[in-house]
Amino acid sequence: MNLPEIVDKTHNYYTILKCDRHSSVAQIKTEYKLLALQHHPDKDTESAATSSASAEQFQQIEKAKTVLLDEEMRAKYDKWLDSGIAVSFEVWLERFADRNMHWGGSSNSTPSISQQDKTESSTLPWERHSDPTIELFRKGKI
Repeated sequence: MNLPEIVDKTHNYYTILKCDRHSSVAQIKTEYKLLALQHHPDKDTESAATSSASAEQFQQIEKAKTVLLDEEMRAKYDKWLDSGIAVSFEVWLERFADRNMHWGGSSNSTPSISQQDKTESSTLPWERHSDPTIELFRKGKI
């Protein structure tokens, strides 16, 4: 079994685009345009080493823009950031995105309190009882 690479979430798509989770779509687009102009591989006329680094950085910027401008993907990305799982976003999407992140159980579990048939004359477990002793206790007289 291949173990996924552990990821540092402090360097994420928001930091790549120099914005935060509360940034609007317009802000993300503006930051993307500024960074794309600055890091576009065609703009780099220096050595091949800096050109490949610039191309890699431009690909990261492009990927960040793609995820953060898609409403559904952005919601999944935010869920990944909050998940506490130290795997890459891509691995998380493949393995965990459609799962319930609550460790206590699955979303398909049955409720722990079963509802009684409404035709029964007995009170439901969450209804208030009208016992006189309980009423005195509620009023602070006992």
